[in-house]
Amino acid sequence: MDYTDEICIVCNQKFKKDEDIVVCPDCGTPYHRACWKKEGHCINTSLHESGQSWRKVNLHTEKTEEVITCPSCGTKNNKGNISCISCGKIIFKDETQQDNNSQKETERLKQEWENQFQQSAFNDKCCGLDPEEKYEGERLGDVAEFVEKNTIYYIPIFKKFRETGSKISINLISGFFPTLYFAHRKMWGVTIFIILFMFLLDIPTTLYNFATGDTFFIDASSVAQDYGSYYSVIIEKIAGQITKIQASLANYDNILFNISSVCSCIGIFVRILLCVFSNFIYYRFVLKNVRKIKNQKLPLPMTQNKLRASGGTSIGFAALAIIIEYVLTLFVSMLAVVIIGSILL
Repeated sequence: MDYTDEICIVCNQKFKKDEDIVVCPDCGTPYHRACWKKEGHCINTSLHESGQSWRKVNLHTEKTEEVITCPSCGTKNNKGNISCISCGKIIFKDETQQDNNSQKETERLKQEWENQFQQSAFNDKCCGLDPEEKYEGERLGDVAEFVEKNTIYYIPIFKKFRETGSKISINLISGFFPTLYFAHRKMWGVTIFIILFMFLLDIPTTLYNFATGDTFFIDASSVAQDYGSYYSVIIEKIAGQITKIQASLANYDNILFNISSVCSCIGIFVRILLCVFSNFIYYRFVLKNVRKIKNQKLPLPMTQNKLRASGGTSIGFAALAIIIEYVLTLFVSMLAVVIIGSILL
């Protein structure tokens, strides 16, 4: 029998013409003599178990792309065959269906991994880091308990501070809304300082706007009609006094404008600094308070509860800070106008 271009199932090489070939006496599977000696017996066990015989595939009349190799016995089959002509095992697979199934399985595994990652990130306050890592002597787990909210943002930043010694990290919220940011993170000391500092910077602008605005005027006759002549006299005196203050400040409008411009530039510079360094300020605030709570030597459950109660965020604190800032700006600014204007009279 001519075995030219058939495949040896040991070395997967084609038989050449007039090559020394050994054939299994039981199933008829051909081997290179060297391959037969190497194995010492026929390895086409599927044929032996089924009692079938090896069959030749005429590759000379088939195109290469129209032939499929049986994964069990290595026999070449026509591409359309469902089962191997030699061992009878299934060799046909719907490639389109296989590709679709493979794509669906890949999408399923991807979605499963994303869900697991998101769930893990949501539940793991340490963001996959070792809770026992030390941050200036404090456990990362305790630091994360104090931060509580948005640890997935802060913990990597804290890790960068610790490992690089850098103090820079951009926080746009603190730059645009510093009072709101620090109050929301329960940093009352910093919050009050910023409110007072920004208020002082706004005083020259308030004075300038008052000096260059319309003259304060109240119709005393309408007040007399509504409340009586006694109140109209008082209101008229107050209005006259404020008008004099406004006139006195108007003499210094250029000076007030220049001071106001300088203060505005200082305010912008301070906001940029807060934008760059607020995360580091918060980092120091967290470590300081964690250390203070741990030094109380409370039982572990009480320590954890106190860390969460002292840290985290507070919308109520943020709202209160906004109210304080508004009241201070509204009333104290007018008080500053009256006091400074009286001095200049």
